[in-house]
Amino acid sequence: ISPEIDRAELQRATRRRPEDLGAWGNYHKGLATLHSGNSIDTEGAITLFDAACEADPQLVDAVAMSAYVRFRYATHFPGPTADRYFHEAQQILSEASRLDPSHPTVLVAKGRFHMVKREFDSSVEAFRAADANPNFSLAYQELAFASTGCGNHEDALAQLSVADRLSPRDPRQSGRDTIRAGACFHLGRYEECITFATRVVRSQDPRPWAHGMLIAALHRLGQEEAAETATQQLLQKHPGLTLAEMPDRKSTRLNSSHQIISYAVFCL
Repeated sequence: ISPEIDRAELQRATRRRPEDLGAWGNYHKGLATLHSGNSIDTEGAITLFDAACEADPQLVDAVAMSAYVRFRYATHFPGPTADRYFHEAQQILSEASRLDPSHPTVLVAKGRFHMVKREFDSSVEAFRAADANPNFSLAYQELAFASTGCGNHEDALAQLSVADRLSPRDPRQSGRDTIRAGACFHLGRYEECITFATRVVRSQDPRPWAHGMLIAALHRLGQEEAAETATQQLLQKHPGLTLAEMPDRKSTRLNSSHQIISYAVFCL
């Protein structure tokens, strides 16, 4: 029932003027854009969570999410802005921990902190503590992501199944399928990787990481013509994509998705 309540709160918030949203409304609007695959929406979520914190500094969900989304930006969109957000997030996380150190959202933010630091075992530990709340689908999704960083791809797929059961209409589905595609690729289940990656590429929230995994899986299966077509489609959407920018964007243990894109785009 928890995801349905969140969805209802979001619908209520979208019917109100921005100046009338308050802490709870801004928090739920932030949740709606939290897991977009682009940096602009992610920064929009940061703005909304910050507005919620300003309206109610004691709302631990909003404070923790303000830290979490900054850590998430640092994970996916490296650069000077990401560095600034990472340092801000550490300070915000300290405040959230002061408010309630055992709150599930605080633990999820701590897990993301460890992911940025590439401390994957510590990240998994934090997410497992957060998923003690049986309704918190985000914790299971984050645990799946961290599990891929530890090389536990089967466990990642199992955690995503739990997240789907808890919130089958979740706006984070594109992210879940991206994690699935990466896990399946590393397990050598290339047909399944193609299925999940294609679903992401055709969704309203397409992600270059999923597109790269699609190309790599097609190549592994010897489907060179389809892989070439997918490569051209990726480069049309992201014309600035270069090999030089890839190696430092993610640890090779963390899903290896950027290295897969590098391999996919430049081996054909």
